[in-house]
Amino acid sequence: MSLRAFLASALLLSAVAFAFWGFPRSEPGFRPIGVHRSGALIYQRLADPPPGVGRLPAAVRFSARSATALLRGPDRALTPLGEWLEIMLRFLGPVLLGLAVLSVRGRVRR
Repeated sequence: MSLRAFLASALLLSAVAFAFWGFPRSEPGFRPIGVHRSGALIYQRLADPPPGVGRLPAAVRFSARSATALLRGPDRALTPLGEWLEIMLRFLGPVLLGLAVLSVRGRVRR
């Protein structure tokens, strides 16, 4: 398995893990939808996406950012498993990117 394939599979697997178990459930949000005749605002509860497929695009972006940024902290709250996943990605991402660059350099030099 090549280093690029290993990096891509690590990012994809970590994104799936973030989507299901890495992000905590958020507090329900509300938005105003109208005004009652007494003058009070009427609010509607926003649907929280369930853990899983609904959170997958955000999880892919978060795992890609974690793998490529060394000195930036997380921009959202994480569960304990999510924190460990991020630590692993912050270490594994630059190492695999560096090894991929060295392998391409070795092929070009030949």
